[in-house]
Amino acid sequence: MLEIELVRKVLDGQKDSYGDIVQIYNNKLSRYINRFIATKEDVEDILQNVFIKAYQNLNSFDKDQSFNSWIYRIAHNESVNYLKKHKKIGISFFELDIISPQLFSKEKSDSHTLTQELKKEMELNLDKLGAKYKEILILNYFEDLSYEEISEILKIPISTVGTRIRRAKEKLKDIINKSEK
Repeated sequence: MLEIELVRKVLDGQKDSYGDIVQIYNNKLSRYINRFIATKEDVEDILQNVFIKAYQNLNSFDKDQSFNSWIYRIAHNESVNYLKKHKKIGISFFELDIISPQLFSKEKSDSHTLTQELKKEMELNLDKLGAKYKEILILNYFEDLSYEEISEILKIPISTVGTRIRRAKEKLKDIINKSEK
């Protein structure tokens, strides 16, 4: 709710309040972007673009929505644009789990029960996953976002979030098992 109040202040003419928003999200978004982009300079450039775009589009922010999801969505878009521009990933417009998601996925986030050791193992092998699976695990386990927030950020149904998380965990488990052999 603090972010919503800061947004209101900025829109009411107290432009300095935007610095507080930047301070709240700088480390979070930097960490998130850094999981996809290797160089510090590029991360900083993307982060700067995120804050500029967020500021420029503050009027379009729906105050009934989550500011967290909104700004992560901007960070997501800027990261994807960077990766596309630098040909680091191929984005498929028609991915199977979007066209035919498992309806009404009941899977719940178990990030609270994931041990630190498993998180470290996950982090070591994350780069071996495809972009859509890597990103969903980062958002869920490392950024601690809910399925609903991830759904808003990635613009996919909640059932697809559950499906991708399940598939990503299966793929990661296979990768870890193969590396232990």
